Amino acid sequence: DQPAPVDQIISNLFEEVDDRALVYILWGRFYGPRSEKRGLAIFDEAINEDPSDTRVYEAKAALLARYGRSEEAADTMAKALEILKSDPEHNEAAALRFMKTIVWYRIDGGQLDVADQLISELQAEHPEDSEATTFVGIIAARRGDHDRALEVFDRVIDTDPRYVAARVERAKLYIVSGELSRAKDDLRVANEEGGATNQIAMQLGGVYERMHDRVSAQITYEKILDRDPSYEPAIRRLMEIYFQLESWTLLEGLLDDVHRRFPNEPLYYEIEADMWRRRGNTDKSLAALGAGAKAAPKDRGAVWNYLVALVSARHYGEALGVADQYIDHEDFGPEDFGPWAKAIKAHVYVRQGKTAEAEVLFAEAVAEATRDSLDDVSWQMADAYGPAQAVGKLTDMFDLRPDDWQIRALVG
Repeated sequence: DQPAPVDQIISNLFEEVDDRALVYILWGRFYGPRSEKRGLAIFDEAINEDPSDTRVYEAKAALLARYGRSEEAADTMAKALEILKSDPEHNEAAALRFMKTIVWYRIDGGQLDVADQLISELQAEHPEDSEATTFVGIIAARRGDHDRALEVFDRVIDTDPRYVAARVERAKLYIVSGELSRAKDDLRVANEEGGATNQIAMQLGGVYERMHDRVSAQITYEKILDRDPSYEPAIRRLMEIYFQLESWTLLEGLLDDVHRRFPNEPLYYEIEADMWRRRGNTDKSLAALGAGAKAAPKDRGAVWNYLVALVSARHYGEALGVADQYIDHEDFGPEDFGPWAKAIKAHVYVRQGKTAEAEVLFAEAVAEATRDSLDDVSWQMADAYGPAQAVGKLTDMFDLRPDDWQIRALVG
């Protein structure tokens, strides 16, 4: 997660490693999840340098698919397949893999008729291929013909009981039809046979939850984290399970681990605050929200939650201190957050009986607020004065925003 050191490492690798395409792939895979534009630019640079290396096309196609550009991903893989087949001694297994990847992307992009044609070509050359036959079932399911899809998946599984993809696809249909027990059985087998991938295990955990079997869901998510402790989908579902079961000690342990792994992620501090609030410990709840705001000072939600909680708990001194940080430092906190911080401070003044100071600050907040923050300011006024009185005060402030429809809409 540190671009500068990574760029230096990449620079060193370009000097030390002969396989430049591999270095480009590593570089693009680092930036791709963080910036679609940067990742694609890196892969394009690699292709311009060596247009014949199919590995780069594969990596670029995967990134395009990640961002929902499946048709372009399929076109990119088709180019890779063309390059591969231009070699009379090309690897047939690689060509088959490329062809299947193209089919997946065509299906994902909704190009079902094109995918149909490619599958026909695949089946003509590989009539016993389980994956090619599974494609037929997936397309039938996409077209709403669930009976046909189940028939295809049944046939694949009867022929090849250990083929995971068909079981996963059949489980999806069982879930849609409410046959959760059958879905669970398919996913359990797929999870065992498929090397317990995170995605399959998450589906299994989800089925357990829908069956109200929280303990089995808990065990499933815990197993995911045993092998991949930073896998956030499992972390979040497990936290929810611990909440439901009131397994506070387990939740505390998981939160401690997650804070170490994701020290700047405010969501987990909010979950910790919810835990302490539910257990009746206001001080620890506020401390957790404060840690989240400190860890992510530019995150609007983190700061909002902390300040609102301080005011609600009548910790007025702390609320004023935090609000002043966002009023006085333009480069600190979320963009355009100053007016809302003024509104928070004004809200506190109302509660303290400092009505004149509050009215001055509310007027400044309304005048300075952007469209994004005006709504927040108005709700602080409503909380401070009550809706009826807030409407009157906002109406009196129309002159502060003479050409702005938003303040009038908020009053409405």
